Amino acid sequence: ALLLQAANVVAVSISSINPITIVAGNKSVLTINGSGFGSTMGTVRFPDEDAGGFLTINALETQIISWTDTTIKVEVPGRAGTGNVQVETSTGTTVQSSSTLTISFALSVVQFAHPNFANGKKVEYRVHHVGQAKASDWSDIGDFDNDGAYLFKYNNDFASNTAAKTAFEKAFNLYVCSEGANLKLSTQTIAAKEAQDNYNSISFSPLFGLNGKVRQYQKGGSDGNGGMYWYFYEMDYVFDSNTSWSYDSSTTTISELDFEAVARHETGHASGLGHIIDAQEIMHYTGVYGPNQQSSTNAFTHINNKISYDKTIQPIFSMTKTDFSDCYKQGLENEEHSLIPFRVYPNPASNTLNVSGQKAIEKASVYNITGALVYEATTDDGLDTSLVSINVGSFMRGVYFVQVDAGETSRSYRFIKE
Repeated sequence: ALLLQAANVVAVSISSINPITIVAGNKSVLTINGSGFGSTMGTVRFPDEDAGGFLTINALETQIISWTDTTIKVEVPGRAGTGNVQVETSTGTTVQSSSTLTISFALSVVQFAHPNFANGKKVEYRVHHVGQAKASDWSDIGDFDNDGAYLFKYNNDFASNTAAKTAFEKAFNLYVCSEGANLKLSTQTIAAKEAQDNYNSISFSPLFGLNGKVRQYQKGGSDGNGGMYWYFYEMDYVFDSNTSWSYDSSTTTISELDFEAVARHETGHASGLGHIIDAQEIMHYTGVYGPNQQSSTNAFTHINNKISYDKTIQPIFSMTKTDFSDCYKQGLENEEHSLIPFRVYPNPASNTLNVSGQKAIEKASVYNITGALVYEATTDDGLDTSLVSINVGSFMRGVYFVQVDAGETSRSYRFIKE
């Protein structure tokens, strides 16, 4: 008789993912632990933020850092949304994580294949905001102010809608002056609408299925270090001319769309943020009719962190580094001579970072320079009192930001862990 011995077959499973909260589009690495993945690279899938997680997207081959039978390390793509992660082995078996991966925020990215980089394979790059360029660098450099701000001009028809202008500027100036997005409104109006024409325009047009969008035009070139540098050189706001808009958030009805909320969302895109899947956040992938939509959680810390990151990266050609807006920098200067809502000390910090306020601190979140959430204060740290003390002794040395909220007051502070 012939005795056949069955081969040991290991079931494919995901035992854990780490971390469970992460940023999409900034090369943050997710570790997937489990068994039966095999030694040959397969596919990692994430919920698609633009489809609300009902569809999935594949991580690029260049985003899979390592793949073994028990551990996969993968960079989280910019379009990844909150939900369960899937792994498909090279033999076609698919398994899904039981834990939910939460995307705290996402950054604007571009995926591009160039024969001179990564052996011609598609690579995902962050898209940077830049300062002003010399005309000799490009014949179409976009519309910048003298200090490098992206200068936006109202279309003539939009400019005649006083209520729309008022609501738009309330949303726009909130992000520009509160967190430093280097965007600026011009006093000049133009006939141009959405077009690749070197004008950053704001207009109404039929959008057929969308309520608003920011059309972003991008360029890329060699960064001199074996990779590419991508940047925005033009952006156009477009709001749907057929939508039933409410321009006064205090009177928005259930059948109307809050224009200020949509303008905040689109200014988040103009500042470099992508969609997420969280109806409580202003960058949620879809708008909602009804009142009080503009009160969704703002994107302050995320914008501030993105600008701070861009400031550390040297642009290509003769462009100047990204900077904060003039009104944001002026506000920081004025804080030195006025009542400061919070104090963050010592700075630099070695072991303990203290945050004190005039009233009870409701939230204190620490982010690293790439925008990843690294710590959320609890009542053990003093949350809900006027003094929060965070143990940063185990943090790696470097630059961090702490976002502090108390009542209607919200601020982000930069500190150094030494």
